[in-house]
Amino acid sequence: QSPQRIYCVDAAATVAMIKLARTFTSTWVVLCFGNSAAASASSEASEACGGEGCADGVDVLTRFAPKVETSRVAAASMDSALLQRGSTAQLRLDTDAEATALSEVQLRGNRSRTIAWSSVVSTLTGSCATRGHCVVPESEVWILDSSMQVETLTIWGTLKWDITKDDLKLQAGYVLVEDGGHLEIGTSSAPMDLRATIYITKSAHNHLEFGDRFLGGHGSGRIDIHGRKLEQTWTLLSENAPAGTKVLHLKHDPTTMGWRVGDHVGVATTTPHTKNGRSTVHTITSMGQHSLSLAEPLEFEHWGGHREVAGRRFELAAEVVNMERNVRITGDHDDIE
Repeated sequence: QSPQRIYCVDAAATVAMIKLARTFTSTWVVLCFGNSAAASASSEASEACGGEGCADGVDVLTRFAPKVETSRVAAASMDSALLQRGSTAQLRLDTDAEATALSEVQLRGNRSRTIAWSSVVSTLTGSCATRGHCVVPESEVWILDSSMQVETLTIWGTLKWDITKDDLKLQAGYVLVEDGGHLEIGTSSAPMDLRATIYITKSAHNHLEFGDRFLGGHGSGRIDIHGRKLEQTWTLLSENAPAGTKVLHLKHDPTTMGWRVGDHVGVATTTPHTKNGRSTVHTITSMGQHSLSLAEPLEFEHWGGHREVAGRRFELAAEVVNMERNVRITGDHDDIE
């Protein structure tokens, strides 16, 4: 059965919730505020699990966070949803201080579980589902099979991108891969060949070490990104390309370089600055051996191949650059100088 997630502010609340949860499942994830509450909850929870009905081999893992004043969390409210089978009790986080002070005490069985994000977001009633502060628990592997939009994302367990889904987007004020956590977007043997975007949004939320608006790993946290492989990202024109043409003749074969129809390419200027030439971007519509066809015609002439200068032969050619990066990390930046 799915682990119960219990959010508490003190040991007494933890024990009460665990006793209720024992009716439904043998595994729990307990999240507490402050060093004192976390330590007490760990001890009390172990004692609570000593009675009849507890699972064998339960681990108690404690992660400490900065201590917060009791008054800061006194107004936090518990959902009554814990009383329903398979549900989640949620503590509402009203301030950054409270979110930063979140520490984990995990009481779990010997098995981890793998779950699709589409299932998580459709079944949870807490902060992940309401675009709040979302946490991937330590004992879980989440598969990102649909786009995610949350206030912040903290990964203690594993978040794997579904490499069969195109144009998924993860939006958050920050993405933090905690000690022991793992964010995986493709692997070296199975890279992410489709479009994937991590978008860091404007946010008032601040991390004590990383600040605001970031994608980062803490301690032994791992971030693995393997996108579409390009054997070569740029080449040169092998012939002059006059203004108005839609065909480029290249020094290298685009198929061998890993280029594809639909890719965007930039063609560097070779026009003297006195003639107002500039580099332009175009879309590939078809490819031949050592040639490309473009959707948009060239606005200026671009040199290609070799030229004789003062009795010597030089390669003076425009660069043609493949600008596709299918895994993008970007975000709001209109207020960044």
